[in-house]
Amino acid sequence: MDLKELKYLGLTEGEAKVYLSLMDLGLATKGPIATKAKVSESKVYEILDRLKEKGLLSFVSKKKGVRIITHYKAANPVMLKEFLNKKREEINKEEEILKKLLPILQSQQKEKEKEYSAVIYEGFKGIQTNNLEVLEMISENDEWVAMGTRSNKSEEFNIFWVNWLRQRAEKGGKARILFVDQGTWYYKQLARLKNTQVGYLKGIAPASVAVTKNRVMIFSYGDSSGCLAVTNQGVADSFRGFFESLWKLAEKKQ
Repeated sequence: MDLKELKYLGLTEGEAKVYLSLMDLGLATKGPIATKAKVSESKVYEILDRLKEKGLLSFVSKKKGVRIITHYKAANPVMLKEFLNKKREEINKEEEILKKLLPILQSQQKEKEKEYSAVIYEGFKGIQTNNLEVLEMISENDEWVAMGTRSNKSEEFNIFWVNWLRQRAEKGGKARILFVDQGTWYYKQLARLKNTQVGYLKGIAPASVAVTKNRVMIFSYGDSSGCLAVTNQGVADSFRGFFESLWKLAEKKQ
């Protein structure tokens, strides 16, 4: 067994060093343990206490003259399994607490979003985070409308959007997407998705904008890609009205 394996089980590097040193030394005092583990004597007491709390060592105090000297010994390695069982029990308790907290926290968040919020999601991962949030909040009754959609961006983004819009379609909600180009692989892929309509209107927007529920998202795909998400019903209604005006003028894909 090495340090990495013990750290993977949940021990710190210092705890792993001291535990392995005790396995080699058998019964030992803090001085030899610190030397073997290559940790300072000032820290070894703290580490030994933590290992004791985790049930991974035992100790015995021996009287030598007027002094009482404590000797430490690594617990049977089977106690590592008990340590993991305790961790599992703690995680289960934390999950139960989280289950109770989530509805309360989500309710508080929704109340705040009724007012106004603006969040910047940076980079490709930021866009993924935004879209994951959207996927969780929409239902089969919520439509996704987008304008200024373009194909000339990184293939990574186009593939991501095809997959994400497919997931959105599986939830049953409709989508209308207004492109500034047409006939591309990306355009054709989105046109094939169920519950999805695509249209074409040249040069309609400097950026890609999407609206669903009370959320407006402005996406950029250049050197500093990301998403600005504004949550406000009035703003969303305004952008949705602008989209409807453009949709009437667009050439629709049959």
